[in-house]
Amino acid sequence: MKKYDIVIIGGGPAGSSAALSLKNSGLKVALFDKKSFPREKICGDGLCDRAINTLKEISPDYYDEFIKELDPTIISKASLVYKNKQHEFGYGTYGYLVPRLQFDNFMISRVKRDCANVDLYQNSEIVDTNNIDNGFEIKAKNESYFARLVIFAVGAHSSLIRKFTQQPFKKEQYGIAVRAYYKGVTGTKNDRVELHFKKQYIPGYFWIFPMKNGLSNVGFGYHMKYVSKNSDNLKDIMADWISNDLKERFATAEQVTPLKGGMIPYSANSFNCAGDNYLIAGDAAFLADPFTGGGIGNAMFSGRQAALQVKRCFDENYFSLVETKKYEEALKKRMGKEVKRRYNLQVIISRHTWLVNVFLFIIRNSSRFKKLLKSYYN
Repeated sequence: MKKYDIVIIGGGPAGSSAALSLKNSGLKVALFDKKSFPREKICGDGLCDRAINTLKEISPDYYDEFIKELDPTIISKASLVYKNKQHEFGYGTYGYLVPRLQFDNFMISRVKRDCANVDLYQNSEIVDTNNIDNGFEIKAKNESYFARLVIFAVGAHSSLIRKFTQQPFKKEQYGIAVRAYYKGVTGTKNDRVELHFKKQYIPGYFWIFPMKNGLSNVGFGYHMKYVSKNSDNLKDIMADWISNDLKERFATAEQVTPLKGGMIPYSANSFNCAGDNYLIAGDAAFLADPFTGGGIGNAMFSGRQAALQVKRCFDENYFSLVETKKYEEALKKRMGKEVKRRYNLQVIISRHTWLVNVFLFIIRNSSRFKKLLKSYYN
């Protein structure tokens, strides 16, 4: 059985951020992902300030390389459309757009290049883990490994996670979204994202995000608990939006990738993400934004915080919940109030849709609110 100090399961933004934060730590690390990179991931492709700030904290050079190599679309404005009225607002650089396939591969390529202490296992699915004396046994299909600590950075519905959290599936904790790439959507502007709302689908929304080379990331996201109340599935809702509400803009557009969907895990404020000899990061910790559905920034932040806590565990030679729970406390201190407020905002607006107009008015006219909204992602 091959032995490591730390095993990270999942090579997405949370797992790769953890691995990169452990470079030069003197710890022996293994990073597993069930797919080979580059690999596709269903996503809106947005990177907010929190994602970029975390990348800079890991290494300022990585931010420079990110801009130079991936040439992301820089977003400074948002256009919100409700009841055929368009509301625009903007303030500095809000975020970046780059395909997840490219961004995740960018992060993994840095792990390969810079982390001599990290063994990367691609196309290697972990099928089971067991908490044993002084650590974990990690089982792949053909081999077993040992680690003193494990960082779970897999999907929220993974059986690996439920085994330890005992958390049942709840519709209230998931959003669901579909998206495809289109070419030739008219009326897009390279400096802004578009969010389109309809009363019957609030708090869900239809989006158009401008990418490079004339492409647009087009999708629709909805809260899972409301899906059963509507006779249309997400594919039909999105098709209706394109063929009716936005038919002129999509008249000559070409869908260049299949429509694919995925679940978005978020929580009101549980932060149940630590235990004896393990930490949980990213989607596995239900850290996606309850209001927008965005998750990359929170995933990267949690991955880095998990790595910092791991270092402290080895410094203290103490790996029980008493020590790992400090990671939970760090997440709650930074994100707790934010997540709870945004979850409550989602619930309130879904129950009282007339508040959408009030919300849009405040966004458009309140510089204080704009500053507060931007600070959520730092």
